[in-house]
Amino acid sequence: MGKLETMLDYTIEVTNPGEPSVVTLIEELDAYLTALYPAESNHLASIEMLCQPHVRFLTARTEEGERIACASCFLYDSYAELKRIRSYAFANRKSIRDTWICDLPKSMRPITFNS
Repeated sequence: MGKLETMLDYTIEVTNPGEPSVVTLIEELDAYLTALYPAESNHLASIEMLCQPHVRFLTARTEEGERIACASCFLYDSYAELKRIRSYAFANRKSIRDTWICDLPKSMRPITFNS
């Protein structure tokens, strides 16, 4: 889709959640959340739901091209809701892990709401 903003040594991009490498990230996140919480506490958005027009799926990609984090932003009339936030492979990338969640709102700025 397109680059939104570059921060530190990764880029946050709007990404197609149906892309095979992204589906793998989402499946890993589902497995992680399913292991942590009982079924009644998991409200996992399907790939189909993440592809809806009011949803933006974001990934963070390193300069080497590795996807290292993801999140979805559900856009509503007067607010947005971040879901599915997850970072990956951070054994030696602490600076990314610590800033990813703070950089997400900055990446939302180009997204406008319908009035």
